[in-house]
Amino acid sequence: MVAEIRKRLNICPLIYSLSLTNAVRHMQKINFEELDKEHAEAVHFTDAIEVIAEASKRTMCEGALLMVRAMRAFKGDYPHNLCEFRFYRYSRDQGFTSDKDLENKSLKFLSKIASGCKFPQASAGFGPDIYLVDGFQIYEGFYFKKTELILFLLHNDMAVPVEFSDGLSAAIELYEQYKKLIRKGADNASADPLSADEAITTLAAEPVKWGRFAGKETALMMIAGLAVALEQSGGRYLRGARLNKSAVVEAARKAINDYGKGTEITSKAMTDLLRAALKSHIVKTEP
Repeated sequence: MVAEIRKRLNICPLIYSLSLTNAVRHMQKINFEELDKEHAEAVHFTDAIEVIAEASKRTMCEGALLMVRAMRAFKGDYPHNLCEFRFYRYSRDQGFTSDKDLENKSLKFLSKIASGCKFPQASAGFGPDIYLVDGFQIYEGFYFKKTELILFLLHNDMAVPVEFSDGLSAAIELYEQYKKLIRKGADNASADPLSADEAITTLAAEPVKWGRFAGKETALMMIAGLAVALEQSGGRYLRGARLNKSAVVEAARKAINDYGKGTEITSKAMTDLLRAALKSHIVKTEP
């Protein structure tokens, strides 16, 4: 049937194949898991400004000012736009949507907040998520995507709020990929890049190189080796006759927070990393 339709429409097989591949790639999955992921990405503007400001011990006005300056500086040029955030409307039934009108009004609203204007939420008669500035100017509330905010913060060496820690591990790995693209420059990059949402689920298989290490596998091997050394030391690092992964992770988190720069990575993310390291590099624990 498909072949007959293609023949009647006189479509070149190669063009037909490419068109079909592109359509499938951009076809959005609709299931409960995807809807939950989408909902977890939605960050209301009041929450975003507040937690980003608090993470750097700044006021809400300063947090809004930072975001205004950033938004005005964004050029939308690939691949640098991969570390830029955007304004969105969000609802459970419509998902994320955006347009130029929303972008312009949201930037103006954000500027008002940065200048210290009060913005109480209007009564229900005005509609949902409506705010009054200076008592009479009406603005619609807006949203950000959590992953876009985290990528922006990482790119600008800023503190990531603990409220974003559930998305930090995936964003860090994604950012390492984006840094490579940025170093190469837009001229050598793909003309049809993946969005942040797509890229999170389709991370390249190439190992990430960390600083002066040989690569990700070397770091995983070292993590695995240190974990086994702790296991053989006994004590609280043993649960019965096996490694107590939770104890190892919590000890590592405490050491980083007490003696290092601190970490916002969740215990679950660190446990997953430890599990992957052991699976890849440890065959036995007996000498």
